[in-house]
Amino acid sequence: MKKVITIILMIASLFCFSMGLTACSNSSQNRVDNTIVEVQSISLNKTTLSLVEGESDLLTATITPNNATDKTITWSSSNSSVATINNGLVTAIGVGLATITATTANGKTASCEVIVSARIINVESISLNKTTLSLLEGESDSLIATISPSNATDKTITWSSSNSSVAT
Repeated sequence: MKKVITIILMIASLFCFSMGLTACSNSSQNRVDNTIVEVQSISLNKTTLSLVEGESDLLTATITPNNATDKTITWSSSNSSVATINNGLVTAIGVGLATITATTANGKTASCEVIVSARIINVESISLNKTTLSLLEGESDSLIATISPSNATDKTITWSSSNSSVAT
């Protein structure tokens, strides 16, 4: 009977020992599955971008390796009075140059230079304060031109006379 009990105890011990190894093996596997994969690099779909005031364009970031654990990206603009950035969407604010930077959680960066030019607003019409003018020889009067819209980019006016021997 003692031999039977001894054999049962030995089998139970071996069973517990093997279960312990399996548990250790599983915990080792869990540690491998929980390994942090660091970002190696980040790139943007554009390195330069030209926009007109008020326009927007989307920058797309690509992180490698694809299975990186933390793919968090922080976006920033070197000059928010020229261009702003919100989740990759660049908006042109004012004329100038700004650098948009995408930064990963572990400090990897990629940048895009943004050049913002002025919005050109064309003249739609021009009108004069008088439609007719009667003068005697030697007299003068002033005409006032009004450009529409008032915020036209180029308000340069070139004056001319159809008969400079009558009026200039």
